[in-house]
Amino acid sequence: MNARGQSRKRVLRLDALPAPDDKGRAVTEMFDAVAPRYDFLNRLLTIRMDVRWRRAAVKLLALRPGACVLDMACGTGDLCVELTAAGLTPIGIDRSAGMLAAAHTNAPLARADVDDLPLRSGSVDGVTCGLALRNFSRIDTFLASAARVLARGGRLAILEPSRPRTPVSCRRASSLFRTRRAACRRALLGSRLVPVASPIAQLSAGPAGHEPQVPVAGRRVAPSASTTGT
Repeated sequence: MNARGQSRKRVLRLDALPAPDDKGRAVTEMFDAVAPRYDFLNRLLTIRMDVRWRRAAVKLLALRPGACVLDMACGTGDLCVELTAAGLTPIGIDRSAGMLAAAHTNAPLARADVDDLPLRSGSVDGVTCGLALRNFSRIDTFLASAARVLARGGRLAILEPSRPRTPVSCRRASSLFRTRRAACRRALLGSRLVPVASPIAQLSAGPAGHEPQVPVAGRRVAPSASTTGT
């Protein structure tokens, strides 16, 4: 097959982080590209523990049934699904059209930036954000936007990975990551992305791997690594 007939694969460079001014565009392009396999990669890299982490975050919101919750950077809608299952009314926003197109939730979704939310001030009872905080260009802008749309007494749940706290946990997580990296690369190749240089998980958690931390109203939850969710 000649050069003109060959299909081109997009290259996702992981050896350097984008400049702050370029981060939003770079993150959007990355998620547009990986959207078809994003859920599969999450389940693969966490052994489905990400399902339990999201349920823990929703439970800690402790909101009344029917309460309206904004899921910021909703991606394919995993948190929206858990919010609906808990009897809440989610709304999802994300800046990636590819992720929204791959969403598997019946919740209303909108393409928007966190610094320009299409919602009135004080219009939601809760805000969630799962595994996305590191993708924002400015954390203070995200927090200010969340505070603006939250009603008085509203609740905020942020689910983010962190490094394990004990040497044993670090070794287990590092071993797990190494065994899953090859499968992750194959999955990325299948979505026409070619990873080069650093492993994708190291961008957020370093080589030691990570476990979830869910801060809500000053509390932290670290679900057991032995629980795989359903």
